Amino acid sequence: MISDLPTRETTENRNLRELLPPTLWKALARNGIQTLMDVIREYPERLLMMPYIGPSKFRQIEKLLLPGNFYEPITGDVVHDLQHAARLGTFLRRAQGTLRRFDLKTNK
Repeated sequence: MISDLPTRETTENRNLRELLPPTLWKALARNGIQTLMDVIREYPERLLMMPYIGPSKFRQIEKLLLPGNFYEPITGDVVHDLQHAARLGTFLRRAQGTLRRFDLKTNK
């Protein structure tokens, strides 16, 4: 029946414990992320900067929860968008560099 199909709203509010392996949902739960909507709200940069979320877990979360999305970190030191440059801190640049190296290592 069509009425039995989950709606987008119920899917976005589902607990991540139902959707992810234990290592992933625990890492997200440690950062206060409980639902798919929380992940969407924090994706990509704030999610990448969270403790317990390294490049491998970041890509797994992307693959399992956000199919079709592939965050490409900013390359180089020059950022042309000044508003975006203001948000980039040293920690985020380091996290992006780590993600970039992970992608090169895994041939993504």
